[in-house]
Amino acid sequence: MALLTALHEGSHILAANLCNLRIHEVGFRMRPLPHPYVMVRWSNNRWHRRIFLYAGFASTLLLFLISWSFGFMGWSILMLAFGFQMLIETNPFYSDFTFFMVQERVENR
Repeated sequence: MALLTALHEGSHILAANLCNLRIHEVGFRMRPLPHPYVMVRWSNNRWHRRIFLYAGFASTLLLFLISWSFGFMGWSILMLAFGFQMLIETNPFYSDFTFFMVQERVENR
């Protein structure tokens, strides 16, 4: 689980570097839920924000597909880790998808 989380956050860092977003801080917070984070200075480019926010989910999905295609999903601990990671990444209360929706609404006002 920790490896999947590190790869997820690493994907955000890679996306920030590719999109020339300035990384302010990388760390771990306890509120509102315990979570690692990467803080960047937002670009005016909507696509850069989208790439940054979706990079973590895309990396997890890619790792899942690779694991499945090579037959590693027979390992129950790996299946459990991916399931838990997907629940965290797609929850409607506090996830990259939620941040994206908030950004879109603020921008469209």
